[in-house]
Amino acid sequence: MPYRSYKRVTTPSEASCRAAMYNNTCMYVQICEAKKLVKKMPGRELDTYCVLKIDNEEVARTGTVYHSMEPFWGEDYILHIPVEFQTVSVYVRHSESFGFSENIGKVMLDRESICETPKGLDKWLPLRPAHKKDEVSGEVLVAMMLEKTLVLTDEEVEKYKYELHITIEEARDLAAKDANGKSDPYAQVMFEGKQYHTQVIHKTRFPRWQKTYSMSFDGPVTMDSIVKVVIWDKDSFFQDDFMGHVEIDISELETGTTYKNWYRLQQQACIDASAKPQDLGSLRLKVHFQEERILESSAYVPLVDLMLMSVEHPLPDDVCLLRLMDQVRLIDQNHIARTLVRFYLSHGCVLPFLHKLTTNELQHTADPATLFRRGSLAAKCYDQFMKVVATPYLHTTLKSCIDLIFEEKRLCELDPNNMTSHHRSKSILSSSHSGSLTNVTKSIHSSIATLTRYVDMILNAIFNSVSQCPSVLRVVLRQLWISTEAHFKQPEHYELPYVAVTSFIFLRFFVPAILSPKLFALRDNHADHRTERTLKLIAKVLQAIGNLAKDFDQKEEYMLPVCHLVQGNVDRLKQFVQQLVQVDQKEVIAETRRKSGEYIKHLTLIEGYLLKRRNKGGIGSLAYCKRYFLLNNISLLYSNSSDDIKTGDVKAIPIQWIKLVEKVDEGAFRRKHMLQIVVYPGSPLVMPKCLYLQAENINQQNQWLSAIRKACLTNHSMLSIYHPGAYITSKWSCCKSHDKLDHGCSSANNSITLGDWRDPFDPDVDAQIIFSQFWLGKEQIRILADKKLQESAGKEKDSTGNVDKDDRVFVSPSPSDNCDVLSNGVPGSRTTEYHEVVSNGYIPSVFVKGYTEHHADVTDSTPQISEAHLYQHLLNVVQQLEDEHLKSSVPNSPFDS
Repeated sequence: MPYRSYKRVTTPSEASCRAAMYNNTCMYVQICEAKKLVKKMPGRELDTYCVLKIDNEEVARTGTVYHSMEPFWGEDYILHIPVEFQTVSVYVRHSESFGFSENIGKVMLDRESICETPKGLDKWLPLRPAHKKDEVSGEVLVAMMLEKTLVLTDEEVEKYKYELHITIEEARDLAAKDANGKSDPYAQVMFEGKQYHTQVIHKTRFPRWQKTYSMSFDGPVTMDSIVKVVIWDKDSFFQDDFMGHVEIDISELETGTTYKNWYRLQQQACIDASAKPQDLGSLRLKVHFQEERILESSAYVPLVDLMLMSVEHPLPDDVCLLRLMDQVRLIDQNHIARTLVRFYLSHGCVLPFLHKLTTNELQHTADPATLFRRGSLAAKCYDQFMKVVATPYLHTTLKSCIDLIFEEKRLCELDPNNMTSHHRSKSILSSSHSGSLTNVTKSIHSSIATLTRYVDMILNAIFNSVSQCPSVLRVVLRQLWISTEAHFKQPEHYELPYVAVTSFIFLRFFVPAILSPKLFALRDNHADHRTERTLKLIAKVLQAIGNLAKDFDQKEEYMLPVCHLVQGNVDRLKQFVQQLVQVDQKEVIAETRRKSGEYIKHLTLIEGYLLKRRNKGGIGSLAYCKRYFLLNNISLLYSNSSDDIKTGDVKAIPIQWIKLVEKVDEGAFRRKHMLQIVVYPGSPLVMPKCLYLQAENINQQNQWLSAIRKACLTNHSMLSIYHPGAYITSKWSCCKSHDKLDHGCSSANNSITLGDWRDPFDPDVDAQIIFSQFWLGKEQIRILADKKLQESAGKEKDSTGNVDKDDRVFVSPSPSDNCDVLSNGVPGSRTTEYHEVVSNGYIPSVFVKGYTEHHADVTDSTPQISEAHLYQHLLNVVQQLEDEHLKSSVPNSPFDS
């Protein structure tokens, strides 16, 4: 579609609406796995990784999976991106020797295909060829003015003559087409059969042409009046490379007015239909884009009160807004679980929230074997809670152990079949088959010793970490223990509390982290084949211990030699669980209440070694020095080593001084993974300075970029343009400008960040996501509410005057009846530390009905809650929020209809 060459004027009323709200755009991408990849060399398997790009800007890179034609990555990314993004691309690459890599293929998704379904994409997508010459990125700045003149023809007939003045001013962020990371771009202008070419600007991705062309033509101006601008890369010996094009519709230009806009370059529309598609393999992706309009905090108060009441007030087991949310949601269950966890954490109510999920899960579980099945909302919420709260604890406990296993690369194999094939290949190379079985036996004994050493090392680290475990996590596990013990009272279920606790902290936290350290940020890359096998065997043993040695070694006989290792540590695991749940929950509950979720303060956002470019420069590597950097919410610190950070021998840059953090072009210093930080000191007498840093890899570069950008979210006057290059030899390497004080040639990407567990809480965003899910499912909720009302109206008392047992109403216990659920283990009883007293007016009046309708011996002030009234009140709250959105609505809003 051609661009409109005009901009809509914003009315004052719309401007005021936009000032009172903001848009939150977030994309969830999971790069799952690939299959049927094409081998680059016969007989050699691939070492593959993926690169994620937003509009051709590289934002993330997966770890490398070694020696596999069907690699599994399973890596999740949360991207906070600008709303005007156009494409999301994932490149599958093969890592070759000497640091080189080659594209296997790519998957490209445009904005429309991602946003067309609320549930997002989850499918296998075919890989397409990915050639560097086909890459398109960047924008071009075009100014246009249309003039109309009345003239007389030879027949003395009045006729309008048109003249279009078009200026190709500059372009930015063009794709690098040459080996030096730059291009030699020029522009081609086409209109009404006429063509013009600008001069070639060599070795730059940010050319400035400032070339004006005037074209006369006869009218009238119609919808077919299109100006086409094509950007090319000039090649001396080959055909010029296409860099992108834009089509501009001039039919709505007002004569005599100059229009000046940036236009995003587009791919070529024509496709050779005769060409056969190449079978390069397939890639499975999960992508979900969410754009939410966030209102003022006061607008969400009714919804927040309702959500807090739903977990703080002991409702009947069949009255649960959380279960209703799971039924009507349209987004991924992990996404809604993460949203709920962060919402209740930010409001200081995570303990009653998880307790409500636990009791509801227990009430709907008949078979203990299916307790907290992997697909339940309760299980997902526990997983997300542990990631947010306990990731630092996980790193403190396991990272040194995982690092040692990766560094030693010891062979650890117990399966004789795998061991025999390994030794057979070695014996063939040595032309000797004698002693093969003896070698296998020796290797198995050696593997048992290695495996035992690794398991003991990890178990000792875990069992000795009780004091380091976050207290809020220990209270949650205590709630889980007591609730499970109270629900399953039969003697044969005496071990179920242990199983419930270990199923989360052990089997769904420690064991997965050992099996896939990359997914828990314990390592930067996936394990090689040998280390992967070692981690898998360690995980098998720990899983058996976590299951209390039930059914161990029944399926895999080769694990029998380590059976003693499993059985000998079950009692230690039980002792570890007992120590975990022995915690003073009253103090922790009061702390979470008082700080409203702020007890999870990650003072250190990111830290590590980076190369810093010296201010006075230098030659080659002498121009850089290794420094240890640490970022917190107050300042960016750096010194010679981490020990100097602790002693205070550091240099500090206050966060409020940082006005920009961006990547640096590789061609600027001929180095990869560079980033720049522009600092404006507090004094106006001090000139701003630029700090140039080099990361070890693309992931470390993006992690630092995202962390600093998020730390600067509240900074004022962030720079909107910058120079991706450097000022060297009296000119900027990016745009060739000789003006050192030139503001910039590229737009800043301050809004693009990677989300992770360190992200600060934003309860308004979480409340908006919760509202949007209820709003999209309001018809289902209305049907449920009507059904419950009809069922309630059709039920009457029996002849004895008793209430039908299915017409259950809930009576809140009086304050004097409060008891500590964590102390006495009575399910459904009220915990005074985190439940508000109902008589204080916390429960909305719509739920309060005179209990004397059924029981005359209870006072009128005692409220009761029915499921139908809860759903009806939820619909009222949703309608109220919908009205607030309509009041602040802007054109093309989903609420306009």
